[in-house]
Amino acid sequence: AFLVPPPPTAGIIRRGLPAIAARGGTGTRNVCVRECLRPRGLSTLLASSPAEAHDKVQEAITKCRDAVERKPENEEAWFLLGVLLQETGELDGARTAFEKSTALDPKREAGWLNLGLLAQRRQDTPSALRAYMAALKANPSSGSAYIGLGGVMESGVKPDAANAAYEKAIE
Repeated sequence: AFLVPPPPTAGIIRRGLPAIAARGGTGTRNVCVRECLRPRGLSTLLASSPAEAHDKVQEAITKCRDAVERKPENEEAWFLLGVLLQETGELDGARTAFEKSTALDPKREAGWLNLGLLAQRRQDTPSALRAYMAALKANPSSGSAYIGLGGVMESGVKPDAANAAYEKAIE
């Protein structure tokens, strides 16, 4: 089966948190990431030892959980919680967080892509297909969704159609 592995924690922090900040990281929606986005917070995390980085990720998870407990409609915190839980291997919790995130914002392609990846890991083909199709509905030109679909098809659904999905991904 074709699976895209999740990026390492530093990659998530380096790419994910600044992207979230760019979408409004200073507001209360992003209370769980504000500490990591302080001027020295991100560089401190990236320069940390693995144990220190682990502690900081756990702290971010706690802040996200607090944020969604206080405000369950906080889609951004649900999404980030899913990313962090996925990275730490808490895949059931990540799935729940991404499901909450996509229910609150069905147009968030990344939430659907993560749900597709988690479904592939569970070998839940119908759920993976639904997630990747929802990602395409959110972004019809999503190369990542086409790659995910290709992986699902390649693993047995329709091996002949996998190439078409991969070709669409590079268009």
